[in-house]
Amino acid sequence: MQQHYPSSTREVTATLKAHGISPTRQRVELGRLILSRPQHLTADALYDMARARNAPVSRATVYNTLRLFSGQGLLNEVVIDANAKYFDSNLQPHQHLFNTTTGELTDLDSNKLLVTGIPKLPRNAHIEGIDIVIRYSDAAEH
Repeated sequence: MQQHYPSSTREVTATLKAHGISPTRQRVELGRLILSRPQHLTADALYDMARARNAPVSRATVYNTLRLFSGQGLLNEVVIDANAKYFDSNLQPHQHLFNTTTGELTDLDSNKLLVTGIPKLPRNAHIEGIDIVIRYSDAAEH
């Protein structure tokens, strides 16, 4: 099933309501920016995008909104390391490539990835998902 990416104010408002989120003006504006297409954004990048559109949002509002959206299932969090967290609007199961030189995060074609040898889980545990981030650097940097 292909994911729908809401882009209009009306679609984003309906999406927020469907996920139990009160559609404030700031949330709708941020939702239009991050939910409208498949993309990976940091909180700082979303803040910069919002400010470029003269949206009246603070950094705290951006961080709180991203936490809320991911907590309600509208975004996936991709943690690269202690200093880098991306928010992914593509909710389909997939893995990622991370360019350590540029900081760019891109989707990986999961059909080309084979995972074998998953360790035995503790009793009564089940796999909820497997997150894979392949880190690489540009060859010119070495």
